[in-house]
Amino acid sequence: MTTLANFSYTLVAHELAHQWFGDNTTCATWQDIWVNEGFASYCEYLAYEFLASKAEADSWMRSAQMRALKEPEGSVFVPASESANEYRIFSSNLSYKKGAVILHMLRKQINNDTLFFRSLRSYLSEFRYASATAEDFKKVVEKETGIDLGLFFNQWYYGKGYPQFDLSWKFSNDSLFLNVNQTPSSQSIAFFNTPFEIKAIGLNYDTTLRLHQITNPQLFKIKLNKTISQVEFDPDNWLLKVVQNINNLPEIPSVDDYFEVKPNPFNGDLYIIFKEIPAKDEKIQIVGLNGSVVSEILIRKKKETIINTASLKPGIYLLVVRHGQEKLVRKIVKTNIY
Repeated sequence: MTTLANFSYTLVAHELAHQWFGDNTTCATWQDIWVNEGFASYCEYLAYEFLASKAEADSWMRSAQMRALKEPEGSVFVPASESANEYRIFSSNLSYKKGAVILHMLRKQINNDTLFFRSLRSYLSEFRYASATAEDFKKVVEKETGIDLGLFFNQWYYGKGYPQFDLSWKFSNDSLFLNVNQTPSSQSIAFFNTPFEIKAIGLNYDTTLRLHQITNPQLFKIKLNKTISQVEFDPDNWLLKVVQNINNLPEIPSVDDYFEVKPNPFNGDLYIIFKEIPAKDEKIQIVGLNGSVVSEILIRKKKETIINTASLKPGIYLLVVRHGQEKLVRKIVKTNIY
């Protein structure tokens, strides 16, 4: 039996959903409250998607994501130390909203609605009139889809927070170059290994690309037969994230034999060697792919100089030599391999 304070659309959908998620199959422990409240919350979204309108469903999901983003150190899983805290168990931002958001992401990870909804039905069938944990649900989905969900659950269910993205892109010749750099909101996770989508837009043309970031940062090169003038990240808003920047890569002019850089890739000191002693002082900058200057020195008519790169994180950078009115650029890569 359900007691309702009002008969709003989402509240009725949520409480009806508990007939399946929470009553037919109930969480085995308070730590697994997600299989009750996260699922019933996602059914609010599904009620909008299938019974009302996609626009209302999208609005609901944006609101749920905003609530989840208020918890940069929060996990959906309730740790044992907080399993007697009713405010943590029934956290609207985590157990309910983020719980629904990661189910939506799982649906996209599977990328097949037939398999996703079959998995839900199989889970309810296998644990009918019984209790279940999140791990029980995970095993059912893995069996139905053939997908290993260990990484997904470790990052999004047990893990804390969400990724924050800094992206730079450039279209050159027939290829789209996309550099993806990620900073997690929580120090408990070093990096979210995750698929994502990019919408590449040109004149009377657009295409959606499904990519997967497996290293950080990561540079993608995608061949396209149309010129691209705009890029959108996660255009259908499946991913819980913050997008900090989406910038064009700086223009890279051709580089003559004025200087060389070695070693490249590098991990320690970087050597800049000019072919001849410069006639005047030269300004050298190391620039991130988002255009920010991370290091700058002035070379006073020297043929060779050494740059200490200990403060640089592994990744791709641009070494810029400002020679009078000219700007000579070389791509450099710092690795974490000694």
